Amino acid sequence: MVGYGPVGPPPKRPSRWPLWLAAVLVFALIMAGGAVAVVLGKGASPDLSGSDTATTTKGSVTAQPVQNTPSMTPSVEQPAEAEVAGCQGYLAEPGPATPAGWQTVTTKRELTYDVPADWNILSCDTMVGWQKECPDGPFGYCPIRAMTGASELPGQCADESLAVAGVPGSSDIDDIYQAANAEAAKVVDIFTTGGHVPTVSLSQPRPLTVGGRDAVQILATVSDVADQCDGPAGLHSVVATTVDGQQGTVLFIISMGQGVAGAPAPEVIDQMVATLRPSVPA
Repeated sequence: MVGYGPVGPPPKRPSRWPLWLAAVLVFALIMAGGAVAVVLGKGASPDLSGSDTATTTKGSVTAQPVQNTPSMTPSVEQPAEAEVAGCQGYLAEPGPATPAGWQTVTTKRELTYDVPADWNILSCDTMVGWQKECPDGPFGYCPIRAMTGASELPGQCADESLAVAGVPGSSDIDDIYQAANAEAAKVVDIFTTGGHVPTVSLSQPRPLTVGGRDAVQILATVSDVADQCDGPAGLHSVVATTVDGQQGTVLFIISMGQGVAGAPAPEVIDQMVATLRPSVPA
C-alpha cells in the first residue's frame, strides 16, 4: 500500500510522496512516449445495493441499500512545527469537540479535524495513499486512494504507519451516500496483501452532520489480514459530506490496524469523526 514506488514488492501500509513528485513522474512518462493516465480514486466501483442488510463477504463488500436523503519512493521528513500550524490560510485551532491534548489538522479541502497527541501531522503537500499491482500502471502499480491533509500514527515496522487519516480530493459523485459506498468498495484492495484477500464487513450508513451539512459514515471492519506489521484486523472509516466551494462530495478517511501492540482503540475513530468541522480562515 504505497505511492508510486520502485519495481518490486512495496511496503504494505501507506507511504508518503510529495505532490510535485507525482506530477513530475507523469510528465516524465508522457515525454518518454507512454500515454499514461494517472487516475486517483476514480473509476467503476462494485454495486453495493444488492442486500437488505449489512453483510460480511470474502473478497467483496456489500452494504444496506441507501436512499438519497465516501528506484522512486523518496524519504519525506516530518515537517517543521511552522509548516503544520495551518494549511493554505486556515487556522489550526481546537474546536468545541477537540479532546484535551489533541492536535489540529487543517486541509486543502476546507475541512479540519483533530488527532491524538502521539500522531504525526504531515505537511499540506504530503500525499498519503495505497496502491496495488496492475500491469498498466506506473512501475506496475495503480493507486487505490490518495489523499492530503494527512496524519499518521507510526508503526513498529520501518517506514509504515499503524494508522492514517486524510482528506482525498473532491469526488465527482454529488450524493453523499453513493460517494461513501463507492469509497467503501476500495477497502478490500487496501487490506489485500500479497494476493491474500481479507474479509470485510460494512456497517449500515450512519447519518451525521458536519458544520450543519449532511454527512454519512460507513465503517468497514476487516479481519483475516495477512500483514504482520499492522495486525490481523483493521478498521476503515469513510465519511462523506459537502463543502462550499468544493465540487461534489468531500471524503474524510481514517484507517487503523487492529490486534497488534500500539494499535489505537476503536473508539478513537468516533472521537476523530466528532471533531470534523469546516476550516476557519486565518
